Amino acid sequence: MEALGARHQDKALPEFGIERAAQLAGCTANHIRNLESRGDLPQPRTVEAGSIQRRIYNYNDVNHIRAVIGKQQCRPVGAGTVRVVFSNLKGGVAKTTMSLHFAQYAAREGFRTLLVDADPQATTTGAFGFIPDLDLGDGDDLYLALVDSPELIEKAIRSTHWDTLDLIPARLVLQYVDWRLSQPQELDNSTLGPPPVRLHRALNVIADRYDLIVVDTPPSLGM
Repeated sequence: MEALGARHQDKALPEFGIERAAQLAGCTANHIRNLESRGDLPQPRTVEAGSIQRRIYNYNDVNHIRAVIGKQQCRPVGAGTVRVVFSNLKGGVAKTTMSLHFAQYAAREGFRTLLVDADPQATTTGAFGFIPDLDLGDGDDLYLALVDSPELIEKAIRSTHWDTLDLIPARLVLQYVDWRLSQPQELDNSTLGPPPVRLHRALNVIADRYDLIVVDTPPSLGM
């Protein structure tokens, strides 16, 4: 529970031994030891386990190992970024849970992943230790990218404790997006385009940086 409630700067990935790291990386434990002894990989962290020093790793370490041994995951050359949206008109049906776990699974497997929190409740944002009222301000969510300029989405991207997983957080201000986009002057905005395409256009600005974009939506048809 303490780990779940940690602030974003204190979040840490789970740690495990060399056998599990080798299994995830797709090689043998001896191969990892050899790479470390040759200097191709940094020396691992260690913890005392009785009379021995036990090597420990996390998912970021595993992705580094994959890169060194040529098994790093990425989308095929010429393929577009995959976008996955978890949407349902009913609340409490595990949209956030599925979005969060799917994005973390993709990041664990080594795919460059962006998780977009489009829900004003900001539950996904909180899972990464961000408190919207304390840690975020104007421009730190999707709002300005939808009503001002799609390029402003870049300012909203936040790094997380996963090397391969970035987050666009949410704030309560997102609850005003649907009202704003329903105004007559927004319906035929020649610069930003019609409301239904604005999120798509904003994501296009940064899509090439990622293999996968996952969107956690509110229980509505807006945005």
